[in-house]
Amino acid sequence: MTAGNRLTPNPTIIAVFGLYLRGWSRADIAVELQCSTENVRNYITIIYNHFALPAYRFHKREARRQKLIEVAQMRGFIY
Repeated sequence: MTAGNRLTPNPTIIAVFGLYLRGWSRADIAVELQCSTENVRNYITIIYNHFALPAYRFHKREARRQKLIEVAQMRGFIY
């Protein structure tokens, strides 16, 4: 089953979400979680899709990440 179709929370996605919001790079997250940077990239895409933040709306990656932080705060995922 793919990570985006799971019925229960995926602990790896949750970890990627937390580290990514703290400003960690994809490479650093991959090392920390002992997975490939491609997997991290896919998890980040799943996270953005969950929050309805498609890449075409943003000109820069950092602007998209900042919007993710705002939306996550508004929805109570982070403080």
